[in-house]
Amino acid sequence: MIRIRRIFDLASPSDREALRQVEEILRARFLGIDEASVAALAERLRDPFPGRLRPVVFVAEDHRRVIGFASVLHAPDIAFFFLEYIATASVPQETSRGGVGAALYERLRHEARELGCRAVFLEAPAEQPGQADSEIQQLRARLRFYERLGVYVVTGTEYELPVRDGGARGPHL
Repeated sequence: MIRIRRIFDLASPSDREALRQVEEILRARFLGIDEASVAALAERLRDPFPGRLRPVVFVAEDHRRVIGFASVLHAPDIAFFFLEYIATASVPQETSRGGVGAALYERLRHEARELGCRAVFLEAPAEQPGQADSEIQQLRARLRFYERLGVYVVTGTEYELPVRDGGARGPHL
């Protein structure tokens, strides 16, 4: 039986083990992710408010084996969730994941509503010239997944502005 639960911090051995499995999924499903980004997930759970965003991590487990996860950043002061990562464990292509990703997405949407959030945002990076075929396939699969869930593109915002001199991008969410 699959259950979805929230990891609040890393105080318990079971949460630390679940996070270790989440990190494995993150490395496998987000090709090219740097180790600093992987480590940042645990660091945010240890120190939840360094940038005014509260981390929320959900894991889907099947007999204590993590088979998927979703990581969001909650901005309580402006009432939104930012979906940072959502992924399932790798499975053979001939088998189905059985809707684990969709169940995780619905769980985080439910949590967002419970916390009074007005929206769930995410970034879906565009394909880049010279990008590896495997990364392009992952990007396209993510976009199809989001489309199936009814996620829609928001364009024409200042968020899309190029990086300014000095590295600042504006405005920040």
